[in-house]
Amino acid sequence: MALLNTNYISEVIDSALNATQSVYFIGIGGVSMSCLAEICFEKGLRVGGSDRTPSAITDSLAKKGISVFYGHKAEQVEGYGIVVYTLAIDLQNEEYKKAQSDGILCVSRANFLGFLMRDYKNRIGISGMHGKSTTTSMLASVFSAAKANPTVVSGAALSQSEGCYRAGGREFFIYEACEYMDSFLCFHPTVSIILNVELDHTDYFADIDAVCSSFEKSLGRLDENGVAVLNFDDENVMRVAQKLPLNKKITFGLKEGADIRAVDIEENHGFYSFSAVKDGALLGRIELSTPGKHHVYNALATLCAATLHGIAFEAIANGLADFKGARRRMEYHGTLNGVDIYEDYAHHPTEISATLTTAKKMTQGDVWCVFQSHTYSRTSELFDDFVLTLSKADRALILPIYAARETDTRGMSEEKLAKALSCHATPVKSFQEAADFLRNNAKEGDLAIIMGAGDVFHVLGALGLGSCL
Repeated sequence: MALLNTNYISEVIDSALNATQSVYFIGIGGVSMSCLAEICFEKGLRVGGSDRTPSAITDSLAKKGISVFYGHKAEQVEGYGIVVYTLAIDLQNEEYKKAQSDGILCVSRANFLGFLMRDYKNRIGISGMHGKSTTTSMLASVFSAAKANPTVVSGAALSQSEGCYRAGGREFFIYEACEYMDSFLCFHPTVSIILNVELDHTDYFADIDAVCSSFEKSLGRLDENGVAVLNFDDENVMRVAQKLPLNKKITFGLKEGADIRAVDIEENHGFYSFSAVKDGALLGRIELSTPGKHHVYNALATLCAATLHGIAFEAIANGLADFKGARRRMEYHGTLNGVDIYEDYAHHPTEISATLTTAKKMTQGDVWCVFQSHTYSRTSELFDDFVLTLSKADRALILPIYAARETDTRGMSEEKLAKALSCHATPVKSFQEAADFLRNNAKEGDLAIIMGAGDVFHVLGALGLGSCL
C-alpha cells in the first residue's frame, strides 16, 4: 500500500527539528528529495538519507558531506528528529516502520517542501501536466539574468547548474508544484502558474473532473495577495480558475483575450520566435533557443511571472534566449553513424505529440522513437491516445512498460502497443536490443529520440553515448 501526503503544520515540524537539528530522507536520490536535503544541509542541520542504488545525485550529496546509505535498513534512521519520505515507498519500508515505532515524526516530501518554502518572500509555483520542469528552468534563467538570485527547486537539472537545485537568496523561491497525490495542496505560493490541465495519473485521479477539482483547490492555497498565472487557451485551466477574482489572475496565450499574447510567431527548423504583447501594447521580440512550439506557452508563463515581479523585458528576453533547455527535455546527446540522438522525458500523449511534431521539423530524414511507457495504468487509460501520437514517428521501438509502483499489468505490454501503432513499430525486450536495432537500421540523416520518464535513458549507455543520470 502506498503512503499518502502528510499535512503537519509548521509548528509541529519546527518542534521536531529543533529537538535534534537533524533530518533523514528516505529516497534521497530522487530529484526533489535531493534538493530538500541540500537546503537542510545549508541550514546547518545534520542530514542523512538512503536510496536503493548509487547515482550521480547520491554521489554529489555524499561529496558535500551528507550521509548517504544504500538499502533501507531500520537502524539508519536512529537519532534523527524527522524522517522525510517519498511517496514511492510503501508501508513496509523498514526505515519508515522503524521511525514510526520509535516515535520519529514522519513527513511527506510535499509537506516538508511546503514547510521550507515559508522562509522565502516570493514563492512561485509551476503546476500543470506538462512543461513544469522546463518553465521552472526558464524562470531560473530569467531571474538569474536579472540578478535576482533565485532559489530554485526543479524536477530536472537546471541549464545553469549541474543539479536540480539552485541555492539563492530569500527573496524568490521558484519550485515545481506537482499534482500527483495532491502534493501541491501542501504548498504556499504567492504566484501560482498553471500551464495546462488534463487527465493523467489515472492511478489516483478517477477522471478529468477529479483533476480539475484538485487544481481548483490548489488555487485556494494562494497567498492572500497572491496571483494566478493562467493559460488562457486551455479550457480546463480557465475552468478551474473561474471562481478566482479578476484581480488575482493574469492570463497568457495565443488567442485574443489573453492578457499577454504571442503574436507574429515565426518558426525556423523547429525553433520559434514571437512578439510579446501585453494588453495590446508591444513589449518586444522573444527568440527561443529550445525547439518546439509548446515552449512558446512556457515562455509566456515565464514572461507573466517575471513581469509581476518587476523584471525588465530586456532581462526576460535575454534570459529566454540564453535558456538552452532542461535536462532530458529534447536533450541532444550526439550523432551516431550520422543519426542525431536526443532524449526526452515525454510520457503523456500530449507531450509525445509535441516532441514528435518538433522532431519532424528538425530533420529531413526519418524520426525514430525509442519509447518506454510509464505505468500500466496510464498506458491502459490513455491507450488510444498513445497509439495516435506515437504513430507520428516514422519508426518506433517499444520497450517493456516501466511499472514504477504498480503490479497490475491491466493487460498492457510492449507487444500490444507496438501492434496497434500505424507506423513501423517493433517491440524490444531490453535497452541493449533497442540500441542494437537502432544502430543497425537507422540511416544517416535520421533523428532518434530516446523517450520516457522511467529508466529508458539506459539506451543511451547501450549506444555508447552515456546518460544524463
